[in-house]
Amino acid sequence: MRKAAPRLEKPAVASSSHVPDWIATALVDTSTRAGIALADWNREISRFVDVRIRSGRQLQKSLTNCRSWSEALLLQRDWVTRATEDYVDQGVRLQHLALAVGSRAAASDKRAKSAPRSRP
Repeated sequence: MRKAAPRLEKPAVASSSHVPDWIATALVDTSTRAGIALADWNREISRFVDVRIRSGRQLQKSLTNCRSWSEALLLQRDWVTRATEDYVDQGVRLQHLALAVGSRAAASDKRAKSAPRSRP
């Protein structure tokens, strides 16, 4: 005769866990801001990739119309110069986005710390 497997009991959990309103509000606010920041970041990256792809396509079209190596080298030089400028500008844009996220997070944290707290 086989023995029945022992029954595992669920651990005791408080029946009504309550998160104070100020914590819930801070979590929702922070999550919302993080979502907005990530969407902004993704939009900026997508915009940059789109610009670089279009630039690469334009270079290819222009190269097919070149009549000499000198003309092709000038086109490539200009393209590399513009690409370098674009990457530097993109780095600056991303830094501004990151700083804005940090500033909003600090402001949110300051508001959360100054919010009235109810005691259970």
